Amino acid sequence: ELEDQNRLLMRLGKRQESHLQRFQDMKSELPHIIEAHKMEIGVLREKLRRMTNSNNSNETKLKQQDTRIIKLTEEVTKLRELCRKRSLPERDALNKKLSETQLHLQNKERDFEEMSHRHGIIEKSLRQQVQSEVAKHRATSKKLYDLQYEHTKVQDTLK
Repeated sequence: ELEDQNRLLMRLGKRQESHLQRFQDMKSELPHIIEAHKMEIGVLREKLRRMTNSNNSNETKLKQQDTRIIKLTEEVTKLRELCRKRSLPERDALNKKLSETQLHLQNKERDFEEMSHRHGIIEKSLRQQVQSEVAKHRATSKKLYDLQYEHTKVQDTLK
């Protein structure tokens, strides 16, 4: 009976030693995990800042293009009105200028649509990336909490 108790105590001691060793190893990994997490958060914040700046820049460009399109549309309207007047001697020149302006306006409208499309894609990508990083952050935080909880539990068990 004493031998059985001794064996049980030996097994229990070895088991506790292995648990203690495992948690000490985890404890030494925690600062590395935390530091890596902090670095990752810093990188993500910088990336978010750059994407936000890019987004703001694109919005400014879109507003400028929109203003330019409005001005060109007004110019086309004026030129059309001038073309309707038959008594103008430079009618051919005005028609040519009108055609060029219309072509230029179409190009600007196409550019505006492309910029709007790109802006939407960038914005969607940024939202997805931020959501992904938030999910990673939550998972890492939960893992850190669980490890700290287990560490505390083992320390309490050892005491």
